[in-house]
Amino acid sequence: MMVLIRTHCVFSLCSVYGGKGDKIPGVTVELGHNDAFTLGSQAQLQVTAYFTPCHTPGHVLYHVACKAASAAPPQDNADAPFSIPVTPVAGPAAAAAAADSHAAPAPQLFTMDSAQVSARGIVFTGDTLFVGGCGNFNKGTPEQMRYALIDVIGSLPGDTLLAVGHEYTAKNLAYACTVEDSNSALQAKQAWVQQRRTVGLPTTPTTVQQEHATNVFMRLAEPAVVSYAVRQGASVTGKDATDDATEVIRQLRASKSAWRG
Repeated sequence: MMVLIRTHCVFSLCSVYGGKGDKIPGVTVELGHNDAFTLGSQAQLQVTAYFTPCHTPGHVLYHVACKAASAAPPQDNADAPFSIPVTPVAGPAAAAAAADSHAAPAPQLFTMDSAQVSARGIVFTGDTLFVGGCGNFNKGTPEQMRYALIDVIGSLPGDTLLAVGHEYTAKNLAYACTVEDSNSALQAKQAWVQQRRTVGLPTTPTTVQQEHATNVFMRLAEPAVVSYAVRQGASVTGKDATDDATEVIRQLRASKSAWRG
């Protein structure tokens, strides 16, 4: 069975899946939170939808996992490297580069480590979470995005892989460094991203653990992040943690949209 996973809906030969409320033409099955379906001739893959309205009214994430896989213990190691375990596969440019000893090293194509994917699955985050950032709210609310990032994505095991919808990482981290300039993990991630992008390599997938450490939109209670948001105009009272986090993410998103670096 051929399957194409897109930002807001999943297509198979039999059905077209999408989130409730988006009214995407051609969708035959609308999904709510924790609705699931299977893929493969023997239903080897289970896809679970996480309802995360904000960027669009019916935005869903798709968590694709092997049905028979047993979960491995979370790997919440703050010192873990940013690079995702991959199996290098020489691309067509590699042979041409090898023929010219003066040529710059050619970027390599790669596949994700099958053991990690089998243990946790991989979550396709669409336009909700990007590496180091989040999507525009459009007609959604700050509370909806806070819920999606903190309560949904943020509650997954730390080594869960996240595949995002766009390669916005370099700009996201440049902004994040203006918000939280003393975050050493963020600085290290930014240096890694610059190296990757210089040779045309992607910065996705990421992991939940990495985003907890470096994505300011998931670090809404960190003093430096709160202080930045307040300086930009956020009204933080200290009376309710959820309300304060919602106000911080509102201001961060507004500041990021206006930021030109």
